Amino acid sequence: MTLKEISSRTFANHWKRKSPHDRFPPLTRLVVLKWRQFQVETLGGYRFRGQERDFVRRAYDGMGQDTFEVINGAQEWLNWRQIPMALRKRVPEEAALVLDLGCGPGSSTRILAWHGMPTWRILGMDFSEDLIRQARRSVEAGDFCTASGKQPIVEFVVGSVLEPFHDASGTLLADHTVDYVNSSGIVGHHLSAEGFTSLAAELRRVVKPHGFVALDSGPHLKEAVIRRTMERFGFVLRTKVRSVPLDPRPQLVFQSAGGQEPHA
Repeated sequence: MTLKEISSRTFANHWKRKSPHDRFPPLTRLVVLKWRQFQVETLGGYRFRGQERDFVRRAYDGMGQDTFEVINGAQEWLNWRQIPMALRKRVPEEAALVLDLGCGPGSSTRILAWHGMPTWRILGMDFSEDLIRQARRSVEAGDFCTASGKQPIVEFVVGSVLEPFHDASGTLLADHTVDYVNSSGIVGHHLSAEGFTSLAAELRRVVKPHGFVALDSGPHLKEAVIRRTMERFGFVLRTKVRSVPLDPRPQLVFQSAGGQEPHA
């Protein structure tokens, strides 16, 4: 397959998952996606949000692909805006290791790959075996590539963000080896303050000096709690990335202690 074919295929796969309402302006599109999500969650009575791990895992494992795409549609809209801004000039161009926590079927991982470099290794992690199977099928289909059409190394592993991080072979990630960590829609929606403390300790272990961590805030774990906890574990808040100017739930970008914000 040529680079042009890979790039075209990725665009085609991305856009075919989008709502037919994509012809509307961006904010109108978000309203449509939110309405579809409301229909499934509230009117349809589908429950999956919460902080109890076994309940959330069962909900995601029992969620069909179509249901997930409807529920995740608004979050993906946000991700395509937040992730590129959070990434900007914060990851080395060569041989970086990037973690995508709560990756689901690879929606956010695909964005990291698109805005990344072919020399990157991207490791997506999710505790839902069903969603990880979907993500691995997408890897086999060649759905992950950079904007230049080249394919970085993309792997997926079943794992909880509340446990030590390991790779697809089951090997524990070594201390201070990760350049960048992304979390889109898991920290603020599914973690308690106690659970997040455990995650912050593991982030301190695996992230390189000067490395970056981008974390979502949300209704269950507020921005102030995330910031205080990360500061306790030696991280400094560098910026807040909002999908739109008044976005109440920004992605918070932290840098490990002693790191300096990159120059333009």
